[in-house]
Amino acid sequence: MCSSFTAKVESRYFLPSAARAVSDHPLVRRWGQVVADFKTARTTFAEDGVSEAVIDDYFNTFKKIKQRIKEPRDRDIDQWVKRGWRYFKTFVDELSGTPSKREQRRAVKVEGADLVAENSRWFVVRITTYPASCTYGRGTKWCTTQSKHWDSYVKDHNFYYIISKNRPTDDPLHKIALVVSDRGGEYFDATDALIRESEIATLDIPTFKAEYGAKVGIDGKTYTLEEFTGLKNLKVKGDLDLGGTKVTELPPGLKVGGGLSLWGTKVTELPPGLKVGGFLNLKGTKVTELPPGLKVGGGLHLGGSEVSKLPPGLKVGGALDLRKTEVSELPPGLKVGGYLDLVGTKVTELPPGLKVGGDLNLSGTKVTELPPGLKVGGDLNLSGTKVTELPPGLKVGGGLDLQGTKVIEIPPGLKVRKFILTDRGQLDEQKIPEHLVKKIRTFE
Repeated sequence: MCSSFTAKVESRYFLPSAARAVSDHPLVRRWGQVVADFKTARTTFAEDGVSEAVIDDYFNTFKKIKQRIKEPRDRDIDQWVKRGWRYFKTFVDELSGTPSKREQRRAVKVEGADLVAENSRWFVVRITTYPASCTYGRGTKWCTTQSKHWDSYVKDHNFYYIISKNRPTDDPLHKIALVVSDRGGEYFDATDALIRESEIATLDIPTFKAEYGAKVGIDGKTYTLEEFTGLKNLKVKGDLDLGGTKVTELPPGLKVGGGLSLWGTKVTELPPGLKVGGFLNLKGTKVTELPPGLKVGGGLHLGGSEVSKLPPGLKVGGALDLRKTEVSELPPGLKVGGYLDLVGTKVTELPPGLKVGGDLNLSGTKVTELPPGLKVGGDLNLSGTKVTELPPGLKVGGGLDLQGTKVIEIPPGLKVRKFILTDRGQLDEQKIPEHLVKKIRTFE
């Protein structure tokens, strides 16, 4: 321990009693002082067991940041040779991790990053866009730097990124995220670990007011509710998830390329001409009818909503879920690309020309007859209905469930791809078309 201490004292102060001959030592005396150039400094640091490649890398960084060094003596490599490699490395690490004033001014110009506070150790930016979150969250494990999480988080939270000016990038506290919601705020370090407020109080972070307000995230940007409803002819590239927000109305001319979720909102009506490329979820809303011209490329989920009427010519690319709604009739020309679920509705008949690409579930409904030429791409479930006969031209791409119905005869032209479920003794076996005999499945 003593020898180690002596070596450190000699390297830092160059004690005369410990000095070697000038001709043997890489240091050169000038005007009574010990000075060194980078070549001799490399030799000295290498004696501490540091590779020359690492030393050269730190020398290059030192030269780049030299103009930002405030103390004149710290710009002199001679001073660092005296102090030793460990002190030199720490100094370069800390200063190289500090953005220059020019870099800081340029950084806060990133769209969606607003500088809200700053002192000699930290600067704080409020983050309102996904690109800004990626820029300032680079090198962290925060979920807000991942696109699949950003839109869902931003509608319920405000984000403030607190960036250190002097901590090395391998320090978990070189970046801190303050996440604010209606329940308060929480701090997370760069590894996404929760930081206690007692520790935050020791970091000398500048004082700022962390605000919270309901927002809407759209394609990586955020809007207040007032800004959102004031937009016109808004086009959203991906999904628009408004579920659980305080949104009460949608802007006119809205077009959504992906899905649109309104579950649990206080929206009462949809704008005319609404177009949704993906699903439309109205579960739990106060919407009572759909506007004319509505187009939904994916599924239309109305189960549990207050919708009671559908517009004529409605086309749904995916499933149409009407389970337990107040809908009492289906519009003419209805086309459904996925399944159509009418369980628990007041529907009593199906419109002519109905086409269903997936399953058609009428189990337990008040439907008594099917339209001629009905085409169902998946299963057709008629169990528990009062249907008494099957229409001509009926085509079923999956199975046909007739259990609990009054159907006793199978028409010759019926086409069923998989199976026909019946109660035992329900059908007159003598009148079953030959091509369907092997598809009959009976149950007690």
